[in-house]
Parts: sequence; structure tokens; C-alpha cells
Amino acid sequence: MNILNNYVSFRKPLVIAITETWLESTIPLSMCCPPGFTPYRKDRFFARGGGALILVSERIVSKPISLFLGASDTESKIDAVACELSLRDEYSLGVLCLYRPPALSAIENSILYDILTNFLNYKFSYNVIVGDFNFPDIHWPSSSSSLQSDTFLQFVQANFLQQHVQSITRQSSSAILDLVLSTPGTEITDLSVNEELGTSDHSIIEFTAQTKPVLVRRKVRKRNFKNTDWSYFRNLLSSSSNDWSQVLHSDNLDDVWAEFVKLLNSALDRVAPYQDVTIRNYSSTSQVRTALRYKRRAYRSLIRNFTYDTLVAYERSVAIAEVTLKCDTAERENRVINSKDPKLFWSYVNRRLSKDSCVKSLLCSNTEVTDPLDMANIFNEYFASIFTPGFGTHFSSLQGKSHDTTEFNSISISAKDIFDAIRRLPSKTSSDGDNFSYKF
Repeated sequence: MNILNNYVSFRKPLVIAITETWLESTIPLSMCCPPGFTPYRKDRFFARGGGALILVSERIVSKPISLFLGASDTESKIDAVACELSLRDEYSLGVLCLYRPPALSAIENSILYDILTNFLNYKFSYNVIVGDFNFPDIHWPSSSSSLQSDTFLQFVQANFLQQHVQSITRQSSSAILDLVLSTPGTEITDLSVNEELGTSDHSIIEFTAQTKPVLVRRKVRKRNFKNTDWSYFRNLLSSSSNDWSQVLHSDNLDDVWAEFVKLLNSALDRVAPYQDVTIRNYSSTSQVRTALRYKRRAYRSLIRNFTYDTLVAYERSVAIAEVTLKCDTAERENRVINSKDPKLFWSYVNRRLSKDSCVKSLLCSNTEVTDPLDMANIFNEYFASIFTPGFGTHFSSLQGKSHDTTEFNSISISAKDIFDAIRRLPSKTSSDGDNFSYKF
């Protein structure tokens, strides 16, 4: 996980597809998903190994799609997961990640074509299919194959799919096992076969899909309380231009509070204006980035000129990167352990044991619902339909004065009462419903 975190911080990809994840239901999403990404996973149910995973940056609007596998979803040896990315001008990009084990029977291979057909039937504006297909006997530069793999090659050609990887992706097999397929009109550029990720014996494939995704704002607006002149702030509140009697004249509490908030915000805009703050996720250290660059350069030298010296240099770079990553992880965790703040420790632990997932869509009466208000109403209607009031318990009527005759004759609140209430507030930077931070 730390290797993946540092790779993401180093290369800054927007979409990551991984095969042979070996994930299972007991492994929480937080253990396989870097900060700032939305995971879409397909674990293998019946045996250890396999698995497929797509990680999409939270900056991109995305949602999962079903491949309609039915019962074969839990029985198939082929693992596949897919999602849809929203593009500008109402276009869409479909991404399919697939792992096919080697030496499958003809019946098992038929599931592969069902998956690919179902995915293509969505008819997204653009389509990208990636994964480990394990067809070593296909020679992609010449589009030729043995009889065993000819059916897959014919499927690719019949659906006008273009295969973009032309270099071996696993040194031990000297074959192109990992593929990048696209439909007509989907432009793939800057494709490169790079070093392995961690202990994997498959190369990382990087490429750019020439599309324009709908990006979510990754900046938040916060007041800058650094170097705030609080004396000037108090002078603004107590200045003669502020007629407090006019602010507090109404008998309607909501109106009084709205005017009070307006006056506070007007003064805060002068001493602590809003600024855009970028949301930061995991960030690798300079030592880690240097080690990863050295590893990447050594791998490229190995591919250009495969000799004993370049092989030794690459293996040395792999060992250096591994040690550097372990030291970086140990240093991060030691800072947490040695911290006197228990919240920091539990925050670190909880981030790795759980990950909150929001509901992005609901299926209601065979119609997909994505609007948050509509989804909330659907939940409300469902819970209201199964709610049983009282469970048969009857309560006697309350005796006493009616609400109409109850009133406050007097109420007293001192400055000390207000001061004590403020003092009990948590010293946090988070804000309340009126967007005032607790520290303020």
C-alpha cells in the first residue's frame, strides 16, 4: 500500500487499473485505496488470487457499471470491473479492467467475450479496456496468432478494437501479456512500458486518453486567520457606524441572528478574508521521489541495452527504492507513535481500517437516480413505509397547562454565562452551521 501511495504521489495519475490484486472481502477499501481516489473492485470469490481494481481520482465524476454477469460473476475465473467517467459536453468514457488467467477452457473463455460484449454494448462515447489477458502467442505488431488465441484476435478485429502495447510487459515471458485496447475515436497517446511496481513481475503501463473529464473542485474556501489583527476587528464591531440597537430591535430571533451574522462576516472580511485552499492527500518525500526516478531511469537503460551491467544497475535501483520506502514508512509511523496526541494515533489507525463511501446512485423502479435530494427522498419513503409507530404501546395524556398559556416571564443571561459557553467549545478549525470556526 505504501508503494502504491508513493507511486501515486510521484506520478500523479488520474485513473489506475490493477490486476491480480489478491483482494478479498475481509480487506477494507482503505487498505487498497490511496487517499483521494474512488475504488471500484472485483474480488475473486471462490479461490485465492486474481482480482481486478480501478482507482479513479475524486477530482473526476465517476460511477460503477454492471457487466450483467449473473451467476457467472461468482463462478468465473475471469475477474472484471468497470466504471463510467463523465466527460465534458455530456460525453462519457468507459473503463474496463480485466484479469484472465492463462490456460482457460473454451467454455471459460466464452465468459470473456460476454464481458467484453456487455461492456461495449453500453456504447460510451469513448472506451478503454486494460488488463492482463495472458495471450502470449499473439504477435500484435503483425496481428498473427496460434489457433489457441485466434478467437480472441478475431474478436478484437471484429469489434474494431485497437491494441496499443507493442513492447513486452513481463521480462520472464518475453511476451505482451498486458493490453490496452480502445474503440474507434478513442485517442491513446504517450504510451510507455515502465518499471515494475514493488514486487510485481509485470511492468507498469502508462498512457494518456485524450478526453476532457468533468473535474470536481478540489479546493475549499477558508478564512485566513494567520496574522489577524484582532484589535482592529474589535474596533470594527464597536465603531459608531454599527447601530447595535438597530441590529437587535426585532422580536424575531431569526432576523436578529441573521443581522448579527451579517455584521460579523462584514468585519471578518476586512481582517480575515477568504482564500482557496487546496486539499492535499498523501505526499512522498524527496528521498522517495529520487529513488523512484533512479529506478525508472535504470529500467529504461535496461530496456534499451540489455546487458549484465544494466541488469545489475536496475536490480540495485529496485533494492534502493525498497529500502527507502520502508524507511519512509517507519519514520511516518514513528512520528505518530511518539506523538503525545492520541487523536493523531487513532486517526492514523482508522484511516487504514475503514473508508467512508458515499452513495452515488440508486436504482429505483429500474431507473437510476443520482440527484442527492431525490436519493434522500427515496430513502425517506422506504423508511416511512416500514415504520411501525408505538409498537402497540399506549401513553396516557400529559396533565398540565396547555402550551398556549406557558410563557417566560423573565430570563437572565450574563456576560459570564456567554464567556463560559464559548470557553467550553472545542479548539478546532472546523466550522459550525453558520461557517464560523470554533477557534474564532
